[in-house]
Amino acid sequence: MYHNLKSAGVDQVLRAISAGGSVVAMATSFYSGGYTYTHVLTTKSGAQYRVSKQVMRAVPPPTE
Repeated sequence: MYHNLKSAGVDQVLRAISAGGSVVAMATSFYSGGYTYTHVLTTKSGAQYRVSKQVMRAVPPPTE
């Protein structure tokens, strides 16, 4: 299901989160094109992107 999504980079993830988007962990990660994808970014408008483990390392944890 997530294999068909476009990939999101660090800047895109940070912008989307600050604009009201969210990032959630996938139930099962997968490997594609040299990267392991572990999360899905959903923007405020509803668009979804796959996010790699490497990108998530650069994203700060959410603050409560």
